[in-house]
Parts: sequence; C-alpha cells; structure tokens
Amino acid sequence: MSGDGCGPGSGARIPGSPAPVHRPPTVNARTPDAERRATRLLVGQKNILEGIVAGRPLPELLEDICRLVESESDHMLCSVLLLDEDGKHVRHGAAPGLPPAFVQAIDGAAIGPNAGSCGTAAWRGKAVIVENIATDPLWDGYRQLAAPYGLRACWSTPIFDPARRVLGTFAIYYREPRGLAPEHAALIEMATQTAAIAIEHCRTSEKLRISNERFLLASRATNDVVWDWDFARNTLWWSEN
Repeated sequence: MSGDGCGPGSGARIPGSPAPVHRPPTVNARTPDAERRATRLLVGQKNILEGIVAGRPLPELLEDICRLVESESDHMLCSVLLLDEDGKHVRHGAAPGLPPAFVQAIDGAAIGPNAGSCGTAAWRGKAVIVENIATDPLWDGYRQLAAPYGLRACWSTPIFDPARRVLGTFAIYYREPRGLAPEHAALIEMATQTAAIAIEHCRTSEKLRISNERFLLASRATNDVVWDWDFARNTLWWSEN
C-alpha cells in the first residue's frame, strides 16, 4: 500500500509533456518572487540532472527531488515509491520529511484499486488526488497508518518510463485537508519527469554493470582469447587469457 488515494471519480491526471526538463511554475506574471522561485527550481533541477550523469546513488537523487519540491512550502511532505519487479508492490524510494515509522509501514505495500493514494495511482496508471484522508474511501484500509502522524491529504502521481510503464509514484502529503492547485500540478510534473530520468538511468547503469561482470566471468572461464575492438574510440580490449 503506499498509502494515498483519491475520492470516488477524482483520479485527475497531471498534465504531461514529452520534454524531460521543464521551466518550474511561476506565480502571477513575472513578479520578483516568481523570478526567484523559478530560478531556484531550475538550479535545483539542473543540479539533480548533473548528479544523474555523474552516477550518484538513486536514493540520494530521489531525496533531492523531494526536498526541492518541499522547498516550495513549509507544510509540504514528499515521497517517492518504486514499483517492485513483481509489478504488484511498492518499495521505499525517498521520503525525507515523512515519519520513519509511517515510511516503514507502507514499504512493500500492495498496489490495487483501493490502496490509498500511491498504491491506487500505481494500479490505475494515473494521478490520484485525495483531499481528505479521513473521509476518502481509498484510505479505508490505511487510514490508521496516517492518522497518528497527522497526515490529512495526499496527492499521488505515477512516474512513467518512455514506454508509459509505471516505475513508481511521487506523492505530496499535507497535515491539513487540501486540494490541488495549478502551481502544484507544474511542480509535480517537474518532479515525476526528473525522477523518471533518474530511475531509468540508474537501472540501465546497473544492467550494464551486471552484463559486463558476466562477460568478464565468461572470458576468464574459456581458454580462448576474447578480443573487443571499439571502433568509435579506436580502443582494443582482450581477455587475460
């Protein structure tokens, strides 16, 4: 369960765009405050993207994304859950502001049609906006987990790969009933797309690392010499044999 949910019929999809990097939302025209906010978010997103290229660990990148969005409001708490390989459960990705006990309680929860906000968003493949956890039916099975920590609202949006497969969810919690505003939608779009880039890059890098290790093991197990000529870089590699 990755707790969160939207009331009956309230699964609003967050607008999307194919471009991986988006200008953060602005407030009212271009006021000085709006300019500073936009600049701060752009710099923050740029730093995260540079961290992805540099190979920083995925948990650190996801935590930075959460903190960047949380910087827009003292009352906003963000989390990222990753869809497990079985496609049926969610795993902890990042949640720097949420109570550790709550994070532990929802780690490994099953997704489904009534699995809070995040579990339902991952199952539906679209955003789930729960304005009041205390009354929303999607939280019937998980309300007791959120209540002790004063969590009252939760909006969760799926994170997709380029083929529109669900990678996980990005959620925003509040300690008061609250609905989605236009500026939130733009923030969520930035967060989910940046998270998608981070997750995809890290998983691709891990697959490449495993493939290289297997190749090296195979080359050492044979008596034949294995050669690899990289035409693009004009470099030559050969096995220890």
